[in-house]
Amino acid sequence: MKSMTQVPGIPSKFKYDWTGPFIVIETLSPTTCRVARVGENPETQSQIVHYNRLKPAAHNDGIVSSRPPGIPCVAEEVEVHTEGLRTALSREGAV
Repeated sequence: MKSMTQVPGIPSKFKYDWTGPFIVIETLSPTTCRVARVGENPETQSQIVHYNRLKPAAHNDGIVSSRPPGIPCVAEEVEVHTEGLRTALSREGAV
């Protein structure tokens, strides 16, 4: 998940931009979902986030399970429409 916190005394180029891993507990709308950090209780430690703050986690063999016990696998796919989203235009030499 994209970290939005500012650390006093640390330049932004030295701070970690992403935290995680998290699991998606519930899809609330096409653009928001409830997530919880792997290994934490999703009923008390969950957060509601916009999909722009999420990205797929890199696979790590050290993580045994990405889903806590008792949480069923979600078999729902959500399509995100790009209408109204900001786009990045790249020019030669600049991004």
